[in-house]
Amino acid sequence: PRNQLEEEQNYIFISTRHTGVLTLSFLNWESLGIENLYSNEVKSAFLSWGTLVRNSICQFLEIDFTELDIGFRIFQGIPEIYIVEKLDNGAGYCNYLNGEEDKETPFKAFVEPLLKGGKIYNTFIDILHNCENSCYDCMRDYYNQSLHGLLNWRLGLDMARVSNDPDERFDFSQKYWKVHLEEIAEKIKIKLGGEIKKIASTFLIKSEKKNILITHPLWNEDELQKIRTKLNEEAICMNIMEAVRRSKF
Repeated sequence: PRNQLEEEQNYIFISTRHTGVLTLSFLNWESLGIENLYSNEVKSAFLSWGTLVRNSICQFLEIDFTELDIGFRIFQGIPEIYIVEKLDNGAGYCNYLNGEEDKETPFKAFVEPLLKGGKIYNTFIDILHNCENSCYDCMRDYYNQSLHGLLNWRLGLDMARVSNDPDERFDFSQKYWKVHLEEIAEKIKIKLGGEIKKIASTFLIKSEKKNILITHPLWNEDELQKIRTKLNEEAICMNIMEAVRRSKF
């Protein structure tokens, strides 16, 4: 009989080779109160952020994206992304980017371009770019096909913003979320034949069938409870990625 591996999410396959590696994580991760580290939402957030960081690095160094691999892991209870040089023994990119020689290099290479007004940021909010989660014009490519369902450029920009400023929090107040959120709320309203009510930075869709509260994928229970206290009725919480897929209808 085949052996069954229990709790598969606690294991990863590892192969070793000598090359350059760069890891990125949040110094204030615990203060953000993200509850389920092994959820698809957390994995999606980090892989989306990692893809944006890789794209930013490649633009900064003027190299092809195929020269770098990205991955996600949880190390000592802290989730992180890792960027690996594909060439055996490395090409020296990660050593250059780690900031030992120039402390400004990491910020210029993979932080600043993803913040409001940055080069990568501007390509996403361009009026010619319009996708719900990700597309071949922004984050998808032939080599990351297995991740297409997880990649979300808005969630990636959220991660970049919050990683840069410990006072920032995850919500829908950013310009890149607002129009998208309104469109999704309108679709749900039409589907349910209900009405839309603004609650904090999100929307409640009320109908005779059910009430749907659209939530951010990284909101914890405390954040959800704060919003629930503003409601006068029971509501089903549905994060916006689920709402896009309309898996509950």
